[in-house]
Amino acid sequence: MCSPDTDEIVLWADRGEEEDEIATKCPALLGLPALSARFDDLWLEITREAALTRIDYGGGDADRAETLAALAEVLRLDFELRNCKDSQGNSDAAFLPLPRTDWEVLELDYPAEVARLFTPALATLKICR
Repeated sequence: MCSPDTDEIVLWADRGEEEDEIATKCPALLGLPALSARFDDLWLEITREAALTRIDYGGGDADRAETLAALAEVLRLDFELRNCKDSQGNSDAAFLPLPRTDWEVLELDYPAEVARLFTPALATLKICR
């Protein structure tokens, strides 16, 4: 049995990446049509299938965690994006995007392990749809 390379299933987000670059990497992992993203210093807009989601950074610096939480919001009907806890504190953070049904199965079969290894990407800033 061949194990997939983590780059084929994990969304890696580097601290130095632009917010729109982070948002546009995820669709390839999920086999989705491309998302479009536009970033300036105050906000990020992500468009999926003509639905626009905007995250307002409120005049503060863009934040990788907030960007990934906005991406999670864009994908939430079909997918869930979770932070891999073991990558916290590194310059490259790992996030695992899976169909919601896959997360549900994992939580039923391995509840303690899922809780120990992953946290949902949650936003604290204002996200507008």
